[in-house]
Amino acid sequence: MQEALIAIFAKVPEPGSVKTRLIPSLGPERAAGLAEAFLEDTVTRMRRLEWAECIIAATQPFQRGYFKPHEVWLQSEGDLGERLEKVLRLALKRRKTVLAIGSDTPNLPLQFLHHARHALATAGAVLGPSLEGGFYLIGLKDCPVGMLEGIQWGHSTTLAATAAKLDQFGMKTALVNPWFDVDSPADLERLRRQLAADPGSAPVTAEYLRRIFPGP
Repeated sequence: MQEALIAIFAKVPEPGSVKTRLIPSLGPERAAGLAEAFLEDTVTRMRRLEWAECIIAATQPFQRGYFKPHEVWLQSEGDLGERLEKVLRLALKRRKTVLAIGSDTPNLPLQFLHHARHALATAGAVLGPSLEGGFYLIGLKDCPVGMLEGIQWGHSTTLAATAAKLDQFGMKTALVNPWFDVDSPADLERLRRQLAADPGSAPVTAEYLRRIFPGP
């Protein structure tokens, strides 16, 4: 039974609009190709979770062969907090719980999603800390209006600020395993090392990286 919904937040992978911190080293075309590989692997990976429905919360309509048109929901206008809130509330009209992640963690271990699911059995919210101080995952059973308002996004204090806001709304928050988003060249190098050891965890990304970084 699909008791939860997983929303993958993603920009349309077009050259110049995605992975901008990697463009100086990769160029816009290859950076977009990498974002495309990330998204395909993330969608495929999340579909392995039989207890969850998977959708893509996109910045604009687009189509690919690895998902169906009805699986794309459009993000609203506003900052990340507003956009997250609106998708989370819509998801909670369909399922009892919702988990939101980004598309920059193509080899995110599935056990972290299982941990988040089980944490929501006793907590009101769950956060997956990212290494730079934000979070790669948020899970909820309820999403009041204004819950994510006023948070500074992409900052070293984002996780702490989010947890504080959830506490203001009376939500007991659980933390699951930390992980990392692939934004910088150093992040990408870390991912390359992981996929060299375990290419099956994100096979499309692993193959793409082999093509753009040939050699041993």
